[in-house]
Amino acid sequence: MSLIAPALASLARHFGEIGIRLGFGFMIVSIAGLLGAPVAGYLLGNGLVDPPWWKPNVFSGLAISIGAASFSTAWWIQRRRKGTSVV
Repeated sequence: MSLIAPALASLARHFGEIGIRLGFGFMIVSIAGLLGAPVAGYLLGNGLVDPPWWKPNVFSGLAISIGAASFSTAWWIQRRRKGTSVV
């Protein structure tokens, strides 16, 4: 959580763009945080004897994979824009 703000600020092209980048970034993180647990609970169901734990596990794995792909894409775009491999 502590490195999200510097990572988002490094994507800005100029100083005036940092606030909008931070706002959108934290909005996406907050929506994911608010919706993740209820969706996992819904996928788990109310099976008391043997609940299907694989469903929330697959959902979490997909969410993490999509997030990693998004960060990799942003890194690649930023690397091309700056012209260096160090972003």
